[in-house]
Amino acid sequence: MPEPTPNRNARGLIVLAAAIAVVITLVLVTRTGTPPQEAGPAATPEPDPIAAAVADPSRPEDERARDAGRKPDRILAFYGVAPGMHIYEIAAGSGYYTRLLSHVVGPEGHIVAQNSERFWPRLKDRVEPLYAALGNVEPFIGDPADYAGEPESMDAVFVVLIWHHMHYDPDAGEVLPARTVRFLDTARRLLKPGGTLAIVEHEAADGTTRAESAGWHRAPKQMTIEDVTAHGFALVAESDALTNPDDDLRNYWREALPKRDSSQRFVLKFVKPAA
Repeated sequence: MPEPTPNRNARGLIVLAAAIAVVITLVLVTRTGTPPQEAGPAATPEPDPIAAAVADPSRPEDERARDAGRKPDRILAFYGVAPGMHIYEIAAGSGYYTRLLSHVVGPEGHIVAQNSERFWPRLKDRVEPLYAALGNVEPFIGDPADYAGEPESMDAVFVVLIWHHMHYDPDAGEVLPARTVRFLDTARRLLKPGGTLAIVEHEAADGTTRAESAGWHRAPKQMTIEDVTAHGFALVAESDALTNPDDDLRNYWREALPKRDSSQRFVLKFVKPAA
C-alpha cells in the first residue's frame, strides 16, 4: 500500500512558518549586526559585600552577638560602604567596625584605624594581629586631628560612638572644643569632594547642655548637626535604624538600660560639599 502523502495545506503552513522565521532572523541581523543567540544559563548574581561581611564565620562570637543591637548591615548600607573605598575610622577600639569595613572595601580598599595613645597599650595585643590578618588596615596612634594623610584621599570618615567625648570639654564650656574643630578641619581636608562624614552617637534629649549630655555619654542630635554644619559639612540624610522609643534620652545608658546596645542612637550622614 502506498504511504499517505501530507496534506497540501499542512505542507504550505510549514513552508510559510519557515519563511517567516527567515524574515525575522534577517530583520534582527540587520538591526543588531548579529544573529539572535540562544539563551544561556542565568548569570550568578554578585554577592552583596555588606551581607557577606556580616555573615563572615571568622568574626568572633562576641562581635556577632552585638549585631542585633548595632544593625551593621543597615548602618554600612546607609553610608554606602562599598568595595574599593578608603576610610578613616576614629576610635577604632577592639575592631568591631574595623573588621566589617575591611571586609567590605576589600583588597582594593584601605582602612586607617585611629586609636589614642592612652588606650593603645590595652588594645595593641588584640588588634595588631587583626590588622595584619586583614591586610588592608593601617593603624594610626594619636589624636584624630593629627593624621597627615593625603588631601582628598578618603571616601569616608567614621565617628562611631565617640562623639560624646568630642563635643564637650570642661575648659571650653558650652562651645565646641578647639581640638574637635581641628578634627573637623582634618576630616574635610582628607575627604574627597562629596565624601561622607558618618556620625553615630548615643542620643541625648535636645535642649540638654554639653556638660550634662557628656556626663550621660551622649550628645544632642540637633547640637551635633549645628556643630558639624557650621564647620563646612552638609547634612544629607539620617537613619532611624537605631531608635528606641523606650529610651528617654536622659540617662547614662550603661547603667540605666536593660542591655548593651539598646540606647537610642542618632545616625547622621554629612558630606563634604563638592565645591
